[in-house]
Amino acid sequence: MRAMLCIGLLAAAAALLVTAAPAGEKGKEPGKEKPTNPKELLGKEAPDFSLDTVDGGSFKLSGHREASIVVLTFWVSRFPASASGMPVVVGVTSKFRDKGVVFCAVSVKEDAEAVKRFQAERKLQFPSALDKDGEVARKYLVGGMPHTAVVDKDGTVQAVHPGFGPDLKTGLTKQLETLTAGKKLVKPPEEKPPEGEGAK
Repeated sequence: MRAMLCIGLLAAAAALLVTAAPAGEKGKEPGKEKPTNPKELLGKEAPDFSLDTVDGGSFKLSGHREASIVVLTFWVSRFPASASGMPVVVGVTSKFRDKGVVFCAVSVKEDAEAVKRFQAERKLQFPSALDKDGEVARKYLVGGMPHTAVVDKDGTVQAVHPGFGPDLKTGLTKQLETLTAGKKLVKPPEEKPPEGEGAK
């Protein structure tokens, strides 16, 4: 009798463990299971994209190839850090406009009205594209926002700024000074030799 009772208790405990395991997974967002490092993109070709803009137009990254240095800031207007960081990036990039720097904010999973409301309240005007499903943000390995990426004229990612910190203004300014002078911030990743080929 005691043996049967012990078996019953063990079975009940096992059932609780099985049913409890998935509960801890419910809070995870799809695609968030593995942390991403946006610095993996440094020196590599920036993912191309074409998005509708708030003003009814469109923004295509490759359309600026060879002509402009593009600064992208992924943001959400209701996030306090985004609200604080956006004026800083707009201010820095505007100083380099005559040197071929183009700025475009990328609003993630927001509609045009939310962006327009933010601009009106802050009295701040800037071009903003609409990443309605967050697909472009995923391509750029965006974890938190705001997130700024700097793309050189040759289409390579030269700098990333995850989040908004006190050094963003100084850091971004120095990076744009370097790039507008025709210099690189990072070297392209070295190509690995084909398998089976060793050093000669």
